[in-house]
Amino acid sequence: IDYNKILIKEMHHRVKNNLQIISSLMSLQERNIEDEEVAAVLNESKRRVEAIALIHQTLYQDNKVNRVDFNSYLYEFIKTQKIISSKVTYHLSSIDAELSLDASVPLGLILSEIITNSVKHAFKSIENPSIEVELTKNNEHFVLFVEDNGVGLPEDFDLLNPKSLGMEIIVALTEQIDGEIEVVSNQGTTFKISFVDKLTD
Repeated sequence: IDYNKILIKEMHHRVKNNLQIISSLMSLQERNIEDEEVAAVLNESKRRVEAIALIHQTLYQDNKVNRVDFNSYLYEFIKTQKIISSKVTYHLSSIDAELSLDASVPLGLILSEIITNSVKHAFKSIENPSIEVELTKNNEHFVLFVEDNGVGLPEDFDLLNPKSLGMEIIVALTEQIDGEIEVVSNQGTTFKISFVDKLTD
């Protein structure tokens, strides 16, 4: 029996449970807040905690303790998003990919921020809102595409000078995984996150 593996799996299980408790406490707190802006900020924080919890849940359910089956993570993440924003159609295409924990947590948060921004801002007056998520690999580089069919970004949008916390988080986390980010806004918005995963055994 590999006791180290069992201990690490149990650690991920407990981290996931603790994060879910934090999320539940945030939900309880949110119900008692009358200020809508404060409630919205708390809800966004709760969503970020849940995105991290899902990574640890994926790790606990898998046999590998330091690598995330990111395809499975994407599937579970999109399934959750379909419940949260049922009016949006989601399409997922992903290669089989095992990513390190150091890459998976930031990437999960990046994905969560991009989709949340789309749902909040992109679909005003859009009849059939949709979001496509694709994970591919080109030689050493993984590439995450997230595309919506929304109204596009504001004309004054500047990736180097983001005006929202969500966009600042996306840029900072992309830098954290030594990745590159491209944004194209034309009849919708496409985010392209390229990175090389430094897997550790």
